Amino acid sequence: MKNIGSLLLAILFLVLSISAFSVALQWQWQSGIFPGMVAGVIIMLSLAQLAVEIRRIKKGGKDESSGHMVDLAVDDGLKPREVVRRGGTQWIWIGGLLASIPFFGFIVAIPVFVFSYQKLQGKEKLSTALIWATISLLFALGLFDWLLSTRWPDPLWTLPQSYILQGFRSIFGSGF
Repeated sequence: MKNIGSLLLAILFLVLSISAFSVALQWQWQSGIFPGMVAGVIIMLSLAQLAVEIRRIKKGGKDESSGHMVDLAVDDGLKPREVVRRGGTQWIWIGGLLASIPFFGFIVAIPVFVFSYQKLQGKEKLSTALIWATISLLFALGLFDWLLSTRWPDPLWTLPQSYILQGFRSIFGSGF
């Protein structure tokens, strides 16, 4: 069978993620919730990829890609230089996020990144970018601060993070 590597990789990820999920279930719930969530997402993605690979094999194992590497299968018509430029742009965005965390703190950097990326890179409407930035902030605060009671390290500029944490805790309490 030609190109069976993708099928085996999907099976490997499925087995590893099921193992990680079963280990996370044995931990205390506050310790195991994040690894369990990540493993659960990987299980779902592995199952989806496994279904795609099985369907491809049933069709005769034909691989429709042209053989050269692209960032998405639908971008097969892109020149390699454009693919590299787009990949570089993504790495710059990720580097900017990672560099901003020590200066502004995780709680500030995440929604600012989400807003900036959607507004500048994605050309989204202001309202859409603000909604997703707010959702990312509430998700991070709800999961890490309220549910897991994470102790946040002090960033170099502490004022914005401390105001956000005080406001969130005054509304929702300090969690578990």
